[in-house]
Parts: sequence; structure tokens; C-alpha cells
Amino acid sequence: RRDFALTISRARPFIEAFPDDTRALCADARARFHLGDSELGHDALEKAGLNHEPCYHLACGFARAGESGAALDLLEEVVDFGWNHSRWLDRDPDFQSFRGNPRFERIARSIRGRLC
Repeated sequence: RRDFALTISRARPFIEAFPDDTRALCADARARFHLGDSELGHDALEKAGLNHEPCYHLACGFARAGESGAALDLLEEVVDFGWNHSRWLDRDPDFQSFRGNPRFERIARSIRGRLC
């Protein structure tokens, strides 16, 4: 809990300075979901999604929010644009609940063995 609170305290000033920064907004959102503050987490995800390019961090935010369709759509999009960090995806706790999901597994298999 302390680490997630620290994430929020570090992300907020950055977001105030750069309100369109997708990565900072996603970090803030994921930390808020971990701490049980769904309303502010969804607010941050909504802001991050307004200007998003294909972004792994946004996919993680939607995964953490339990929005599997949006998370998998974005994950597929970032893979299509060349993201291929299979070892990262295999360990990412934001996608833990997706293990065994056929679509997630197909996406994960599609990048295994690719060089970054």
C-alpha cells in the first residue's frame, strides 16, 4: 500500500505539469485501483485514453480496472505496432487474472521468441 501511495504522490505533480502524459496517468490509475479508489482510477484512465497512441501502460490500466475487452484490444494494438516484450508480459501482475484467457494467451504466444 505504501508503494502505491508513493506512486500517486510522485505521479500527481508530474500530471499537473504534463496533464496529457499517458504513462503518468496510467501509473496513477493503476495505483489507485490497487488501493481501492476506483473512481479516481477510472478518471485517470479516461484522461489517459483521450490522447492515447497504442500504449502498453494504458492496456495495463484497463486490465487492472477489470475491463478485459479494452485491455486486450489495446494489448493487441501495441503488439501490432511492434511491442514484443514477452518476458515482461509473462510477469506483469496487471495481467495476472488474464492467464488462461484464450485471447490473452494467443497474444502472448504471438510475441514469444521475437527479439526486442
